[in-house]
Formats: sequence, structure tokens, C-alpha cells
Amino acid sequence: MRLFRDIPIRQKLLLLVMIITTTTLLLSSAFFVAYDHLQFRSSMARDLAVTAEMIGTTSSAALTFEDPAAAREILASLAAEPHIISASIFDKAGKNFANYQRASEKAQTPVPSVEPDGTRFQNGELWVFYAINHASERNGTVFLRS
Repeated sequence: MRLFRDIPIRQKLLLLVMIITTTTLLLSSAFFVAYDHLQFRSSMARDLAVTAEMIGTTSSAALTFEDPAAAREILASLAAEPHIISASIFDKAGKNFANYQRASEKAQTPVPSVEPDGTRFQNGELWVFYAINHASERNGTVFLRS
């Protein structure tokens, strides 16, 4: 402590300003990183929900006419989205109707059961469940895993 007492007042003030400035910069940087992370997750969830809505809209006819081949073809279009790992379409009874899994995935991932509509993060993945409606009636559910 004697060393600090022997330093001129000008250097003490300079040191104090440097410590305060460095602390402020570190705290504001941490805040921006945390905010950016939350915004990224929110944006990712929104984008995947829009994709689920498009898949649900285009697969409504396949569910109505009970055509699983057409539903698989619609899900195969998800190959253009590199972040989507797997997808499923369920009928209105909650039974698995059609599946898609990215070819690069080594292990077959189990298909979850139907859950309420919405998005959630689970084990580093984003899961989206979206209702497929036809004529204002629930016709099935789309599930996307990213």
C-alpha cells in the first residue's frame, strides 16, 4: 500500500480513470454479447416458425387426401435449409404421417409425440410445432427440428 501512497496524484487519477473505463467497457461488451445472443435465438425461432407455416400450408392437401408420398415430397424440400435436421407431419389424431431426416445425420432420430404449438430450445436444438389448418379446422401438425 505504501507504493500507491508514493505515486503522484496525477498518476493516481489516471489509473482510476483507466480502471473505471476498462470496467465500463467490459460490462457494456458483456451486455451486447448477451443481447445479441437473445436476439439471434429469437430471430432463429421466428424464421423456423415461418418455415413450419409454409410446410403446413403446402401439406394441408396431402393430409386431406391422405397422401403420405406427397407429404414426404414436401418435407424433402427442407433439404435446401441446411440447419433443419429433421421434420415430421402428424395427422389430426397425432399419428406420424410423414418424416424427413437430413442425409448427413448418421443416426436415425426418434420422432417425438405431438406437443402444443410453439417453439422451444432443447439440448441445443430448436423444436417447432405448428398446427396445419384446413377450412378453419385443425388437420394436423408440423414438427421441425433445427
